[in-house]
Amino acid sequence: MAVNRRARRGFFFPGLLIAAGVMLLIATLGGLPEGYWGALWPLWPVAIIAIGISLLLARIRPWIGSTVGLALVAGALVAAWPLAAFDYFEGYFSPVTSEHSFSVERRDARSARVELEAGAADLKLGAGVDSGVLTSGTVESCGIDSLEVDVRQSDDHRTVRLSTDDGPGVFRFECGIEWDVALSPLVPTSLKLTGGLWDATLDLEGLQITKLDVETGASETEVTLPRAAGHMSASFDIGAGNLEIYVPEDVAIRVDIEGGAVSFDLDAERFGERRRSAGLGIDELYVSPDFATAENRVDIKIRAGASEISVKSIP
Repeated sequence: MAVNRRARRGFFFPGLLIAAGVMLLIATLGGLPEGYWGALWPLWPVAIIAIGISLLLARIRPWIGSTVGLALVAGALVAAWPLAAFDYFEGYFSPVTSEHSFSVERRDARSARVELEAGAADLKLGAGVDSGVLTSGTVESCGIDSLEVDVRQSDDHRTVRLSTDDGPGVFRFECGIEWDVALSPLVPTSLKLTGGLWDATLDLEGLQITKLDVETGASETEVTLPRAAGHMSASFDIGAGNLEIYVPEDVAIRVDIEGGAVSFDLDAERFGERRRSAGLGIDELYVSPDFATAENRVDIKIRAGASEISVKSIP
């Protein structure tokens, strides 16, 4: 007599995938309490126990093994709910947050270049250092082994490269990287910023930034351009996200924008009207009437993927 081997198979692993999908959906909709994943993590051995019981009981009755295994997994998922609410595992799995600081002297530098690799981070950058300092700041995170500061001198020009070395095997449930960087307003500086998934606020209004290069993936970036930087260029290469550029009203601008699925909003009285455009394959150029003769002007080039971009004037 033929045996229907298909009927002997359990449903534990398909059920496990369904349970994982349901939990991810709830998380996406914002239905999980704060700290849920941190409370669930210490319960991970339940998954191994559930798999073992499912395989053991499957030799007797596949449906019994699958039912018991999934019941254990469901119990752990449900148990993490109140544990998160009462902070039961607070401190059980909490990576230690460390802060790294840096300070680079100005010395006799008459010009400088600062390169910062931020990765996935929150970044705040602006003015606010002593007259003898070129740049200073802090980096705070739970997964950084060290902060790399490379300083090079060539005549009266200083180059500073900033980056981090991440520690191995760090689980970051509620732990990101926070950069807080200050630059000297006394030294004309070329600035290059590279990031992945970041939230950046760049307040350059009081700085002498001669050139700005920003390269990011999916990001939220807000930039206030210098008020008196002479002739400056600013380049933005972004994958997706939002880009807001604020330009002092006395600064002339030229905006060259190319992008894929881009929404672009140019709010500038110098063009006589508000300009808006959206769609696929945008390639547009806007130039202030006084751009060629202005004492302070910025040449802006934007290359973007799926993004919302705005350029606004400020008093």
